[in-house]
Parts: sequence; structure tokens; C-alpha cells
Amino acid sequence: MKKIFLFLIIVIKFIFFSNIVAAKVVGDKIIIGTVISLTGKKTTDSLFFKNQLNESVKNINNDGGIKVGGKYYIFEIIYYDDESNIKRANQLIERLILNEGVQFLIVSQDLDLFNETKDIIKKNDISITTPTEASLVYKNALETVDSVDSKKIREYLNSRR
Repeated sequence: MKKIFLFLIIVIKFIFFSNIVAAKVVGDKIIIGTVISLTGKKTTDSLFFKNQLNESVKNINNDGGIKVGGKYYIFEIIYYDDESNIKRANQLIERLILNEGVQFLIVSQDLDLFNETKDIIKKNDISITTPTEASLVYKNALETVDSVDSKKIREYLNSRR
């Protein structure tokens, strides 16, 4: 119950304060890359979100992580500063996909994705959802599909729409 409560707090904060979160799987870790405003006009709110996200991840990891395919995974966070700039946020989304190898994205509803960014998301079969549902949707998808394969997760998410 505590995990769900913390996820809901993070989702609410995320709606208002961040632009993107993305994840990839390495060994027993689901690495989440975040693009938030660590500098610029949204700094104060983003730092609050960052602290809440760190606390939630710490609690999940301390409880053993998430079980998928009979294997337990822990979460790790990587932060990128979008400087409160939409163009920079799009560049960082592309970097997370092309250079960091992220598989899952959580994109703020108010972020204007450029066509090039949308093409990269589509070409690389990246799963995408919005912050309003992201934590619970991905948790449910990973457990239901019982896989960390981004293509299977994307198919599952698309079938629910």
C-alpha cells in the first residue's frame, strides 16, 4: 500500500514538474532516465520532484524491487537537465533513445514533441505513456506481460487503448 501511495504522489508531481522519464534494462536494473528542469524557470518544482522520485525508488528497491519473468529488478535513476527548454527536452529524448538505449518513455502531456523525435520513438519501437498513469501502467504492464521486452510492453499498452 505504501508503494502505491508513493507512486501516486510521484505521478501527481511528475505531471506538473517534469517533461520526460525513460527506462532501459541492464542486468538486474531498470534504469530510468529523466529529463527535468534542474535549471531555468521550473527548477524549484523539479528539485521537489527529483527528491520525491529518489525516495520512491529507494523504497521500491528496499522492498526488493519489481518481479518480472521470475526475476527481481531494482530501479536506478539518471537525470538530464532540459534547462526549462522544449527544444533541449526533445534533444535529450533523442539522446536517451539513441545513445543511452532507453526502452520506455513517460512524456509530459504538455511537452510538444518534434516530428523528428516522434519518428525516432516510432522507429525504435519505444513504449510511451503519460505521467498521469505512467508508474501504475508500466508496473502493471511489466507484471502482466511478465517481460521487460519493450516491443511486448508497447503492444500491450497499444492493445489497451
